[in-house]
Amino acid sequence: MPAAERYGPSQAGSVLVEVGPGRGALVVWVPPALEGRELAIWPAGAAWDGSHVAVRRRELATRPRYAAFFGGLAPGRYHLAVVGHLEDGPVVEVLVDEGLAEVRWPDDDPV
Repeated sequence: MPAAERYGPSQAGSVLVEVGPGRGALVVWVPPALEGRELAIWPAGAAWDGSHVAVRRRELATRPRYAAFFGGLAPGRYHLAVVGHLEDGPVVEVLVDEGLAEVRWPDDDPV
């Protein structure tokens, strides 16, 4: 079953974020076409260890948006890619600090 059907959209206030000394989080805003896909994350300079999350529809006050959320991250640089396309799709680099970081996925992503 696709992740979009398994989890459905999330509602406002449905994600709890714990950030602070030694811990950060990341929101990756993506185009609607990536709903239900899995985004991989790994520290820059390291190999992917299998860590990934599903892209979900997020019901916001003004309009729905699509995002992946990664919590409990050590501060540092990370790479992101669509699972199944780590070698042939776009790789996005992001810096996570001891707070909430955000990045926008390329709109022209062919994956």
